[in-house]
Amino acid sequence: MDSKLKELLINEEQSRFNSDYTDCLKICLKILNILEKSKSKESTIYDIISKILLKKNQSNFVRIGIIFHLIRNNYLDIHSHNNLKLKYYKILIESFKYDEIKDKHEEKDNIYIII
Repeated sequence: MDSKLKELLINEEQSRFNSDYTDCLKICLKILNILEKSKSKESTIYDIISKILLKKNQSNFVRIGIIFHLIRNNYLDIHSHNNLKLKYYKILIESFKYDEIKDKHEEKDNIYIII
């Protein structure tokens, strides 16, 4: 793995644990750009993205931002591969099943306050 990519993955983890989700998303988008420019295999890109999406304390903001960026910018020619688009949607849905997400707890608390 590229040293720049390793460094970015470490920075993503630090931002995530510091709850700096805006910075975390920016780092993830840099990771996507490196993967695209390096012409990484589809499976490698999917593995890295799914690991980021499924990490403990990952924010919903980052998850949705990554998938939005993937589809909007047509990474991996995703528009012409419905199976690939479905694969990313499935991993996004799977990532929402975790209950230990900080911003998800905050959203639940805010809903209870409103009610």
